[in-house]
Order: sequence, then C-alpha cells, then structure tokens
Amino acid sequence: MPPNQKPIKRILRWGIDHPRIVSVNPRIDTSTYVLTVDGEVDNPVKLGWTGVLELPRAVSVSDFHCVEGWSVLDCRWEGVRFKDLEKLIKPKPTAQAVTFECADSYTTSLFLSELAGEDVLLAYKLNGVSWKKG
Repeated sequence: MPPNQKPIKRILRWGIDHPRIVSVNPRIDTSTYVLTVDGEVDNPVKLGWTGVLELPRAVSVSDFHCVEGWSVLDCRWEGVRFKDLEKLIKPKPTAQAVTFECADSYTTSLFLSELAGEDVLLAYKLNGVSWKKG
C-alpha cells in the first residue's frame, strides 16, 4: 500500500461510492457502443460491442490507488490487453501517445511505453460485473 493510503471496501460494481460523489456508474448501451481507434495507426478500426468481445480476453488482478488517498485492493479486471489491440491497429513509428475518451466524458493521455505491460487492459468487467446497460 502506498504511504498515506486508506483501504476502502472492495469495488463490487462499476463506479465507486466516492467521498464527494454519490456514485459514478456509467451504463453503456452495447447496441450502440463503438470503440474507435484512429490517428497515427496503419489500421484504424471501429468495433461494436461484439467486435470488442471477439478480441482476446485477459484478466488482471491489481490494487486501485486513488490520488485522493484511498485504495481498493484485489480488483479483478477483465478485458482486452492494450498489446493485443496494438497488434490489430499497428501504430505508426511516429505514434507516441494515446488519448482515451471515456463514457463518462473523462479524458486522459498515456504514452505507448506506459501501455506496454501485460496487465494493461481496456476493461469491460470489474469483479465479474460488466459495465453494459441493463
């Protein structure tokens, strides 16, 4: 556990009972969902929910540490390894980073080198629960 972190109860569903937010639990309509990967890639793709589920599935168990000082231990994430998605899209040599736009409008960018680990997933399940609508 990082210094000054306080463990909280296990995340049982998508979203967290955050100290300042009642609940963040986006629900995705899988009938209209599209994962779009474009930019500096040789093979841009648009995958519907079924297409995402057809990609190789991986599981990663890790602790989740928030910058606000709390941690959730032993989170079981299921999804697609970024490395497997990278094989499909084939980033160009000039590509350095990825910008993610999430369902709840959160955006962030990470360098490709940060996404190279075996435990880096685009997750669609957390502790056995899918984030799909319904």
